[in-house]
Amino acid sequence: MLCKATLKQRPVAKWHCPPTGRLKINIDGAYNADRRLGGVGVVCRDDHGSCVAVLAKPFQYASSALHMEAEALRAGLLLAIHQGWMDIEMDTDCAILVYALNRELDDDLSDIGRIMEDCKMYVEYFLLFNSDMYIGKQMVWPIG
Repeated sequence: MLCKATLKQRPVAKWHCPPTGRLKINIDGAYNADRRLGGVGVVCRDDHGSCVAVLAKPFQYASSALHMEAEALRAGLLLAIHQGWMDIEMDTDCAILVYALNRELDDDLSDIGRIMEDCKMYVEYFLLFNSDMYIGKQMVWPIG
């Protein structure tokens, strides 16, 4: 049994619409360490907050939570490319993912290195690519 006094409440993060003409793509990954399964989710909304597209994809093999976050980023970018969207904003709660996307390495040998190489190549497609990472209500790391 958990004591209520030991539970900390997470701050409620409020979703904000992107600027006029831009789409916001929220991404997230899920990981089950016991079964080594995972999945990704992608939700795209317009500047009025209306849902434009959603995507959910299971993975029969997942190596880590970070692996699933990286796959979610790749899925979100590919969705935008296939739909022909040129002005997007990505939103994730994974600071490591944002750092990896900004990092300049000749050869990334990390577990997500090849996925991140794909994502960096996909980002070049967009006229405007903005990514903000939020934890709670505080912005932690902007890229763009």
